[in-house]
Amino acid sequence: MKRRWVWMLVLSIPSFVASGLAVAAFARFVADGSAAEFWLPGRGTDNMATAWGASIAYGLLAALGFSMAWSLSQNADRPDATDDEDPSRESENP
Repeated sequence: MKRRWVWMLVLSIPSFVASGLAVAAFARFVADGSAAEFWLPGRGTDNMATAWGASIAYGLLAALGFSMAWSLSQNADRPDATDDEDPSRESENP
């Protein structure tokens, strides 16, 4: 179980960054109101978006990243065994 949590944390580094950006965008929205802008990559030439939109986008990106990290770390605790060596599988031939 410990190995899975280590992999989960390693794979979640981009999600932690996205979470921080979501919080920063929300803080900008609260401080400056609805006209506040925040950096969001890929939005035209100036790369700015409304702060509330950036907060939602970064929050969704973080949630997606955490769920992907959880799924990818799922087999981290499993010992490396091939199908022939796996004792939990029953033989198809009687």
